[in-house]
Amino acid sequence: MTVSQTGTVAQWVQNVLIGPGITVSNVTYTGDAQAIGTFTTGNIPTNLGFGSGIILSSGSALSAPGPNNSGSQTTNTSGGSDPQLAQLISTTASNIKDAAVLQFDFIPVADTVKFRYVFGSEEYDEYVGSSYNDVFGFFVSGLNPYSGYYTNINIAKIPNTNTPVSINNVNNGSSNAGPCNNCAFYTHNYGQSLQYDGKTVVLTAWIQVIPCLTYHIKLAVADVGDESYDSGVFLEANSFMSNAVVIDQSTSNTIDTSAVEGCNDAIVTFRIPQIKPVNTIINFLAVGTATNGVDYTNIGSSIIIPAFQDSVNMIIHPIIDGITEPTEMIMLVVNTSACTYDTVYIQIKDNSLTVPTVSNDTILCDNSTAVINATAVGGYSPYTYNWSNGDTTSQIVVSPLFTTTYTVTVNDLCNNDSTDFVVVKVSKPNFTIMGDSICKNDIANLIITPTGILTYNWNTGANTPTINVSPDTTTIYLVTITDTLGCFVDTSTIVNVWPSPIVEASNDTIICSGKPIELIAGGGQSYLWNSGQSTQSIFLNPTISAIYTVTVATGSLCKGQASIKVEVVDNPLPIITSSKDTICKGSMATLNATGGETYLWNTGSFSDFIEVMPEVSTLYSVVASNSKPGLTCSDTAIFSQGVKRCNRFYVPNAFTPNGDGLNDDFGIYGIFENIDAFEMQIYDRWGKLVFITNDITKKWNGQVDGQKPMDGVYVYSINIHETFSQPYVLTGTVHLVK
Repeated sequence: MTVSQTGTVAQWVQNVLIGPGITVSNVTYTGDAQAIGTFTTGNIPTNLGFGSGIILSSGSALSAPGPNNSGSQTTNTSGGSDPQLAQLISTTASNIKDAAVLQFDFIPVADTVKFRYVFGSEEYDEYVGSSYNDVFGFFVSGLNPYSGYYTNINIAKIPNTNTPVSINNVNNGSSNAGPCNNCAFYTHNYGQSLQYDGKTVVLTAWIQVIPCLTYHIKLAVADVGDESYDSGVFLEANSFMSNAVVIDQSTSNTIDTSAVEGCNDAIVTFRIPQIKPVNTIINFLAVGTATNGVDYTNIGSSIIIPAFQDSVNMIIHPIIDGITEPTEMIMLVVNTSACTYDTVYIQIKDNSLTVPTVSNDTILCDNSTAVINATAVGGYSPYTYNWSNGDTTSQIVVSPLFTTTYTVTVNDLCNNDSTDFVVVKVSKPNFTIMGDSICKNDIANLIITPTGILTYNWNTGANTPTINVSPDTTTIYLVTITDTLGCFVDTSTIVNVWPSPIVEASNDTIICSGKPIELIAGGGQSYLWNSGQSTQSIFLNPTISAIYTVTVATGSLCKGQASIKVEVVDNPLPIITSSKDTICKGSMATLNATGGETYLWNTGSFSDFIEVMPEVSTLYSVVASNSKPGLTCSDTAIFSQGVKRCNRFYVPNAFTPNGDGLNDDFGIYGIFENIDAFEMQIYDRWGKLVFITNDITKKWNGQVDGQKPMDGVYVYSINIHETFSQPYVLTGTVHLVK
């Protein structure tokens, strides 16, 4: 990178920064002279993102080029403070130091103004998050197109936010290792082009404006807190622009800078500097001595640059009217923006057609020669000549074997053409002779079709215009044909004998039913299978065994056949059934397999059934197979054998609470697993509740209110809820025998 400070700031703004659609005035610069300059990267690639522009620095602009060999590059300048920069970071004016401020007025021609920039600083990364954050901003003042007034509004913002671009807002932490703070817009400087330790990616500042009104912009950068560690803003050359229409003019051919009838179209290119998401309509007025729609195809009065495109071409195509007339003029007045016009001037010229002069017709004896000339006039030279015999010069020498029409087409540089011809007549026998092509052992008919009276002498001894022959191999037949004037021609014809094709075909094969198979034939040029297809190879999914026959023909239609046997093995259809879909834990189930010839269970068994006793619900699979010599077809079935826990309960119908240690208590007996809730209630015969418990292990000793047991019949109700089943109730009577 090279920085230059030659010239004035106004010149740099006008000639370097400003692009299309902008008029600049009142350029001022406040700050140290060494803090501003222009830069260019030349032909050397850099990591900056663009190749030239203006640099504003809080130090010396001459210190910005790399390599990055200092982590604290500092140049104290005579720049002072700036109120907008102080307000931007909510600090006092005394904290703003070494400010470099570039200001100017501008008039945009369209509704949007934008420019591209990169901010770099030596304070990256070590001062991220501190109060030593150099600051910059782009402050615009002027009428807001929607309402009110822009007053020093900062347009240096993080994309799609209202957050200003700054060291604390765009970084990857204080050591370039995180945390990420809008770090998609930040790059650490490992390159050789810049001195600054870190920088942003290329960003775009933009603002909506009212066309043709005057706005003011201030571009400023400064140190904060102290004068140490420089920062700088790079402004891309020619990027400060408004989206006005730019017009270019060219032609479809380089022979003339004007449009030429039948030769050269004029091309008018309309271009906008910024792609829009909507169509751009450009209005124009076509006037002049050439009439729109008469002297050139109608171009209307407007053209559209489609959404998401930056240009469109308008073709002005002169109409060939055959009228000799002087050069005509189109004046295209284009409304390039809300407040500017541009005018394009296009000439239309005539182009007379090329007219060749060709030699007169002539008559030749057989084996003689003739010289034929063609001379072109008019059009755009040089000319090209294309004769029907392939010659490409203006004069040709011919020696035709029969009466021939020689046609010449002359093209000029505009590709306009004109055609003429000359007939060279030849006196000799006039006839046509036809050969033949046959398959071996067929008969060929050789036929001469005469014009006039002719005689014939074949090398077979025949003297007729038609002969029948049946050669074993390709053979040439000679004949001498003589007319009434004694002129003769020795000629020949060929009988091509084509052998029958040697048919190639796939081998016989065996496959599983429905599986895809490709059968291939070869040895010919066309194929017809007994299954109806007419391709060299066919794809099948057969379900039954069959023989496929292919008829193969050569280019001479000689034919041969071959057959392919395809044997099909039926696919097994395995099904697993269980003696009981769900069993109690510890029980056994029998799984049966059907649908195949042989079986292989995932347990290792080869039987058609297995007996299982799983602890939990379990998936069982079986591979069923059908086989023929050379092929086994298999399929798999899967079955889930359900298992549940089954509690078994017993409730006695009598008990004897006499203290002998036998049958002294009443309750529920059995295996208790996964019991979520339990309740037992006992009533006497008058319906009085005499015992209740929620403990499944607790029993009744027959006592009521602490009194000794009394003989009688009692009613019980037991409610049980298991984890893996629905709640159920046991009710009945029990006889207390004392």
